[in-house]
Amino acid sequence: MSFTRRFLPLLLVLACGPLAFAADEMEELVKKTDMNNADAIYALGVWCEENNKPTAARKWFSKAIQVDKNHEAARTKMGQVLVGDRWVPANMVPGGVKKDDGRGEDGGPRRKSSGPGPTAKEVKWDLTIEELERDNQFVETQIKRMNDSKNDSDAMDSATLTLFREDSRKEMIPHLCAALLRDNFNDLYGTAALIMMFAKNGDLATVKRLTTFLTKASERSTEKDDLEMYAYVAPMARDRRVIPRLIELMDHPDDAVKYAATKSFAQVALQSGDGMTAAKAKSWWDLNHDVSERVFLNEQLQSSDPMVAVEAAKGLYDLREKAIVPVLIKTLKGDDRKANEKALDLIRRISGNDWGYDVMAAPEARLKIVGQLEKWWKENGTRFEWIEDRNAKPSDVAAKPHDPMMQWVKQLASTTGNEAQLAEQNLLGKGDESVPTLIKGLKDPGVIVRRKCNNILKTLSKKDVGYDPRGEEDQRQKGIAAWTAWAKEKGVLKDAEEAAQ
Repeated sequence: MSFTRRFLPLLLVLACGPLAFAADEMEELVKKTDMNNADAIYALGVWCEENNKPTAARKWFSKAIQVDKNHEAARTKMGQVLVGDRWVPANMVPGGVKKDDGRGEDGGPRRKSSGPGPTAKEVKWDLTIEELERDNQFVETQIKRMNDSKNDSDAMDSATLTLFREDSRKEMIPHLCAALLRDNFNDLYGTAALIMMFAKNGDLATVKRLTTFLTKASERSTEKDDLEMYAYVAPMARDRRVIPRLIELMDHPDDAVKYAATKSFAQVALQSGDGMTAAKAKSWWDLNHDVSERVFLNEQLQSSDPMVAVEAAKGLYDLREKAIVPVLIKTLKGDDRKANEKALDLIRRISGNDWGYDVMAAPEARLKIVGQLEKWWKENGTRFEWIEDRNAKPSDVAAKPHDPMMQWVKQLASTTGNEAQLAEQNLLGKGDESVPTLIKGLKDPGVIVRRKCNNILKTLSKKDVGYDPRGEEDQRQKGIAAWTAWAKEKGVLKDAEEAAQ
């Protein structure tokens, strides 16, 4: 289990922005820390570091190492690297940190290479294929159609859409993985198209699985269109192991392949694509290939390039790192509009509103809003709970017997027996009566619940208002407004308006 999952409650108390806390509050945090747990002690050290208490921070990092001598994050904070089976000061080995300020040209932390990163052929992937439940000739026929069809053809589209159907989707995956390992299977385009479909559905596990096999298949491909398509979808897996293959494609003779690979490398590595070459990308990979995701993202979070910092914040948001909030606030003070838009989107997800911040407004107007945001974080940072986590908690209303429809909405994401199927049937059976509750379900933190509520509304209304359950919050709000307008026409406006709010 990851550090964040195990100690999220502690992080919600400890990992906040650089605020000035009284001594008694500091003592209270120490009392709450399990001194027999290295991760908990490390979290306390992070809190001290972020609140301008460097001496105390080093004390707790050192204590974490006493409890767990191989605690990677604490060792990194203490400036140590692993050489063989020994941790030594990084500035004493060729692969360690320089004795300067520790910053690179982009303002981010700087290290020396710990050695060449693995090549594409040396990357270790799990290529185990699940045991096939049966010999599905229908699925195999569609996979063969992909291999025999031209890219962008009707036959290719038909094959991929057929494989993505709910009745064949799950069983298709092991068949396709097996096909991608066969020497006579040369198509990358169809699998890449399927990866985009799964990504749109929010199925990251399947995206990662298919990308693993697609990356290996790409090593024997010579078709430039297929390689370009592979490069385009490779970042969707959020797996840095695709980087060596992208670096190889950055030297491809075809400009389109080279361009796609360069852009994708920049996206995965959180680097600027401007002036990026295969040689520079290789140097980056040598430097970063053995750094953990948490350490890597925290380093990038300190970059002087606002776009790099915001992209790192997006990754750390999933890890529930409160340290991203001060960085996002700092970004909103700047004049990089693209970075401000991305930072604002994260602030909206974190706080629940956009604070009236307009990226096009004059600097003084934006700074006024940022001041309000800073005040909010100062007052709420220590006790702040992530909205998505808060909303994901069981609802008292949902549990009440007099509101069974809300229970059914929550059960749409159930994996217990046929509970989800029964809930869907119950909601459909209620007809218009279920509309307000379904509209409320469109704001559920879970994608599955949002998607199924939308599908039921489409069935009941026999129309599609364009609501995208995977869209950004502002896009989803537009869809909710459209469903509310339809509910008004059906005569359930009052309840639907309450749902929209």
